[in-house]
Amino acid sequence: MAPTFYHYLPVPMDLKVQQDPERCRWWLPALVLALLAAVVALSAALGIFVHKAHSPACLEGLRAEQECHSATSVLQRQLSRAQEGMRQTETQAARCNHTVANLTALLEAAKAKDLQKQVEVKELQGEILQLNVKLQDSWAQVERLRKENSALRDQHSGAQAGAASSRGAAAPLLLGLGLAAALLGAPGGSCWQVHLAGTSGC
Repeated sequence: MAPTFYHYLPVPMDLKVQQDPERCRWWLPALVLALLAAVVALSAALGIFVHKAHSPACLEGLRAEQECHSATSVLQRQLSRAQEGMRQTETQAARCNHTVANLTALLEAAKAKDLQKQVEVKELQGEILQLNVKLQDSWAQVERLRKENSALRDQHSGAQAGAASSRGAAAPLLLGLGLAAALLGAPGGSCWQVHLAGTSGC
């Protein structure tokens, strides 16, 4: 059996509305009621929101929020200042550490120089002690030589004094003998006189 094709021509909307007036009448009031209900609901929600927004609790919360924001801004500024101060302190601490390191190095160098000077002073003290010992030995030797020289001078002067006294004692004796011989008329009187005169003619 061959298929049968049914073709319906499009019907205008005016004709549909005219054909179904009952349905159109019900749909419009429903839409209007829905819009009114939505408006009423939004108005009620807005009224509730406005009422809550102007309530003391909400105002207190808003005030607390503003105070919190102001306190937060103050704390933020203080934190920024504290961070800046901490950065400056860290910079100063780094400079101080560098200065301390330099001073420590200088102190160590000064200690090394001090120890070297102490060693040199000890060496000089040892040399001074040795020189003092040598000086004392030299003074002792000089004193000994002076005493020996004084003793030699005393001996020499004593010897010269003894020779002079012996010569002085012999001369009057010879003179006396010569005079005695001359007075006695001895034949050898002239020889004694000549001997006393310092000649050897007899």
